[in-house]
Amino acid sequence: EEDKDGSGGNVVHVYVGSRETHAHPSFGELALMYSAPRAASIIAQTDGQLWGLHRYAFRKVLAEQSERKGLMKVLKKMAAFKTLDKEEIENIAGSMEEATYGRGEKIVEQGAVGDTVYVICHGGQVERTETVEGEEEPKRSELKHEKYFGEEVLGPGENTYSATVTSLSNTTCWKIDKMTVKRTLGKLRMKRRASGSMGTVA
Repeated sequence: EEDKDGSGGNVVHVYVGSRETHAHPSFGELALMYSAPRAASIIAQTDGQLWGLHRYAFRKVLAEQSERKGLMKVLKKMAAFKTLDKEEIENIAGSMEEATYGRGEKIVEQGAVGDTVYVICHGGQVERTETVEGEEEPKRSELKHEKYFGEEVLGPGENTYSATVTSLSNTTCWKIDKMTVKRTLGKLRMKRRASGSMGTVA
């Protein structure tokens, strides 16, 4: 690395990692934020192993974190999760999986037994169709980003979907089923008991 104080020559930094002392130095972190030439050359002096993180992967992680924050806000609005605290909501959000549906694909069907709730990701769009007894025309509505459906099946016992939901475009949703919710909160309950700080868990 070139000397920055004007005295000329080069500056050499030595990084030493150690499992015994848990020393894990890092370098090159500016490349995660900026597309610029490297400020220094790194040469291995011994055999070793390194963890590397590409800028695109880093940006993807940041984008997912932002998406998760929005997801947590949506979960907090659901009646099934309103009594949960921040840590519990974070654990639920972290346990949700992505699923993608093509245009015209039916995601859930009215009257079908189910156990999964869905939250629409950015750019997605679905149509909710509910047939009401005694009415000639079904009720139709469109749901977009950060709207959710299927919450009614999270209650105790066997439950059915109250409407049919069909994808209007290539739609990605976050989803989680009842068993995963129980398992996630159960693990958190055990963790809190072990640490002696048990909170209120639904």
